[in-house]
Amino acid sequence: MSVSTQQINIVAWKDELTNFFRYQLHDLDSNSRETETTQTFTGVAGQTVLALTYATRFRYVKSVTISSQVKTYGIDYSINYRGTNVGKIVLSSALSGGESISVVYGYANQYVDSNNKVTNRDAMVYPDFPRGDLGMSKYPRVGIGIMVPRQPGTASSGIQNVIKSNPRISVLLLSPNSQQLDIFEDRICSLITQKAKSFYNFRYVYVENVRNISPSEDLTGEVIARNIDLIVPDRYEIVSYA
Repeated sequence: MSVSTQQINIVAWKDELTNFFRYQLHDLDSNSRETETTQTFTGVAGQTVLALTYATRFRYVKSVTISSQVKTYGIDYSINYRGTNVGKIVLSSALSGGESISVVYGYANQYVDSNNKVTNRDAMVYPDFPRGDLGMSKYPRVGIGIMVPRQPGTASSGIQNVIKSNPRISVLLLSPNSQQLDIFEDRICSLITQKAKSFYNFRYVYVENVRNISPSEDLTGEVIARNIDLIVPDRYEIVSYA
């Protein structure tokens, strides 16, 4: 029997990166799939949840400010992406009451589909790679993948085993326009350089490589793909053996 601590949470990593890239790349979306807005609240004593007006169309949170203090993702608040609480911001500490609160976030624009149904537009950034049947209107597109090659240490019964890894984050860019890919590449590489030590789930990340690839999911032959490889160095998981 073993108990693992300090474990890498791939879902949490993807959630943070997806949120980050959605608001940082929002202005580069040539299809205008999202709208950014500011919603204000007045704090209620004991309150720990902020419900957004466009919760069912929620895409990202850019900032949370309480009483003129900008709060930190992961430390001061978390974001619900799934289930019945989607589109809600959970505060780490309850409000005292009367605080002035401002949330800047993005939500999906809508359109009327061929069945005369109002539908949310797809996002531009996803925590996975796109499937193969997307139409050209779905691009540009940014996908995120994470691989964690682990290097097990040695341990005997009753002591701890330290497992080292250098997780690789793949940021896949897809577009029918090579100049658009250049713009995305420049923005993302610059952001990672500037924000290398600003993420909650990992302490440091850097750009290792940028390469053009052949997108196997492109059935049209018109999409160009580029992959930006990011490395999170020297991550450790500790496993205690009973």
